[in-house]
Amino acid sequence: MIEFIKMNKKIKLNLRNYLMRGKLLNFVILTLIVQGWGTIACDDNLNEKEVIYLVATTSANNVVAEAGNISVELTANIDWEASCSLEGVSFTPTNGFGADKVQNVTIAYPENSSEEERRFELVFKGKTPNENFVEKIRITQDEKHQNTNWSLVFNEEFEGDAYNSDYWTSYQKSGSSAWNKYVFPNDPFLAEVTGGALHMKARWNNETDLPETGAIRTIDKFSFKYGKLEVKAKFPSSGPGGWPAIWLMPQNPLFQGWPDCGEIDVMERLNDDSFVYQVIHQADSPGVELKPAPSVKPTIDKTGYNTFGIIKSKNKIEFFVNGKNTYTYTKDSNNDNMWPFETDFYLILNYACADKGTSGNNFWPGKVTHTDNFPYDMTIDYVKVWELSK
Repeated sequence: MIEFIKMNKKIKLNLRNYLMRGKLLNFVILTLIVQGWGTIACDDNLNEKEVIYLVATTSANNVVAEAGNISVELTANIDWEASCSLEGVSFTPTNGFGADKVQNVTIAYPENSSEEERRFELVFKGKTPNENFVEKIRITQDEKHQNTNWSLVFNEEFEGDAYNSDYWTSYQKSGSSAWNKYVFPNDPFLAEVTGGALHMKARWNNETDLPETGAIRTIDKFSFKYGKLEVKAKFPSSGPGGWPAIWLMPQNPLFQGWPDCGEIDVMERLNDDSFVYQVIHQADSPGVELKPAPSVKPTIDKTGYNTFGIIKSKNKIEFFVNGKNTYTYTKDSNNDNMWPFETDFYLILNYACADKGTSGNNFWPGKVTHTDNFPYDMTIDYVKVWELSK
């Protein structure tokens, strides 16, 4: 079933390309109706203008509980109209004429005030005499968190002159992975607390001509299964090869080894980018990562503080930047075979860094091309975790 779905995604993209280029010709009479992926019909020796098609796509199949808007790209050469059985959903425009170009449709949806997620369909239907051409897009809307009485269970505001050793421990070894290759344990400068903030750093060692990087984590000291995490951070010094991150790994993994155990990347930034990555890693089958890794790239304020967070609940992880929901990852038929997230996860803060190509490792941000901006610094004002009161 999974392979069938993946195949049809490719079919849809290829069909759109062929339709727009006028290459879907010389077929015996065919009507292709794939649920959620469009309706196309053509006849033997028809020319480009006689091919009939209606295809709609969106990247926003999961939406938050609050009212909002999504965009649908519709390609059709027949007149069409849009509808939805859910009260309060509106389309702009509500109908259109056939055109050999992508038409953008904006859909406004109402708030889901219930404590259960809901599903509804956006229906795009051809007008008479093409009413049999129907395209449906299924939307899943999150439930409303009715209980907003969050209880603060972890609060690190980095007062004093060192991070709280009841919460954190230094990562103790350098490894073969790109992120931990140059970790330098127990170095106060690389995880320095001063001025009411934690400064996670990467510095350049001119003698070895290699980086030294800081990493701390809450393994065996604090972890949570369900709750809300928020980290307030900024990047006063950054540059080529830099790779600061805020992320979670399982304290008690349901599956052993990576990627089977799962990983939640709340924030990863490369070099001096004006955006960050929020990424999920899990296995598709034992030892084989689900590809492409589900992710989003929200923009940030490069000079000031930003907040990065998640709400982790049963079968769902919601990502946030500056209080705005950027992505929601839910358990479904594509990932439920090895869903690893129904367990407690601990926190990791680090500032990884590439080298100049010396090691031969493939570092995600690329190589360090100059060392002018070292030491790199991710300044963290606070780390907080809440759980819903029972």
